[in-house]
Amino acid sequence: MKRALSTFGNQFGLALYDKEQKCVRQSRSRQAGKPISWCIFSPDGRKIDEYKDPVDFCSIIKQHLEAIADCSKFMAFWKNNQEMVGKLREFLPDLKSEQGRHYGVILSTLYTTRLQEFAAKKSETPETIKGECSVSVGEEETADDKTANALSPNPIVPTSPRAHCTKPIPPHCKRIRNKEHLRFVASQSCLICGRTPSHAHHIKFAQPRAMGRKVSDEWAVPLCYIHHRALHDRGDEKAWWDQNKIDPIKEADRLWSESQNGATVIVGS
Repeated sequence: MKRALSTFGNQFGLALYDKEQKCVRQSRSRQAGKPISWCIFSPDGRKIDEYKDPVDFCSIIKQHLEAIADCSKFMAFWKNNQEMVGKLREFLPDLKSEQGRHYGVILSTLYTTRLQEFAAKKSETPETIKGECSVSVGEEETADDKTANALSPNPIVPTSPRAHCTKPIPPHCKRIRNKEHLRFVASQSCLICGRTPSHAHHIKFAQPRAMGRKVSDEWAVPLCYIHHRALHDRGDEKAWWDQNKIDPIKEADRLWSESQNGATVIVGS
């Protein structure tokens, strides 16, 4: 009777005495989508490895994520292999470590951790401006500039340093570095979903590109891990913000004003 129930139920997915469902047929659509082999792609999109065993696939992906030293290549490598990593969770939900963590989650966490390390190293390069905050934005006005301005029919009225960095941003604007402000931004709720904690994301299009240097810290907004990663995966940052109907420049300007005008600043540990 027990065997009969097991045999009868299998074709309907009712494995009464077969909890692992070894004898249950998977749906054709699910079988069709499952990878026969697990491929690994280079940062430039070339297939460099192929594995039958998903564990071997995960091991090699992990090695690449730990070894790549260039941030742009690191992000490109993940982007090219992210879909295959996602299929691990879809088709192999039981592929977990001894601690109970799914291999796909482990790889995603490693990617995020290293991405944060790249960001930290970039902010600590000699190119960053020393001191808590460099207020001198733009080049100093020379004596000749002052004379020319005085003789001009439409003289330029001097304004506060920050007035030189309102949108659109002049190419000569310096990059302000202010760790306290970044901590303040990270203490705020995600602009998309309201989650905390957040990452201080620098708006790439807020200033012109300058030899790979990150934009000024004043143009940073809070994003949770999920939406920060979603933005980087999208690539087109302006389109991503438009899709979410948020003006990041306006939000960054508001946060900068709050942290610089004596507002209560919450500093993380």
